[in-house]
Amino acid sequence: MGTDRIISIVVTTGRPEALSPFCDALTAIPKVSLGLCASLEETLELIRTRPQNPPSLVVIDHRAVADGPFNAAARLLACDARVGSAVVTPLSEEEAHDQGEGLGLVAVLPDPPAAADAARLLAALAALA
Repeated sequence: MGTDRIISIVVTTGRPEALSPFCDALTAIPKVSLGLCASLEETLELIRTRPQNPPSLVVIDHRAVADGPFNAAARLLACDARVGSAVVTPLSEEEAHDQGEGLGLVAVLPDPPAAADAARLLAALAALA
């Protein structure tokens, strides 16, 4: 990932206050642009309306999607395979890996994610570049 490239991240959540420490830590990282969407439908519409400039990553809060974060990640992948995804879930890493197998998740984050998880997420994203 080039050092001059802006990393656009969208957090899909209906509870921004619960994810505030995580989101604040992301916005404190230089070259990160953060957006919030309240639902998966809003996130998918954002991606569809910006086909030339989709977000680098979408963080999906399990509480923001009725059919679960892994189904949401699959829908995101079907919408635009260039967009990476991470999920916020109370599942263990092993359980999340089993349910998310084949989705190419960048990261599995605890519920709620802490400020330290922001750096871990960016490191995982950078490792894919």
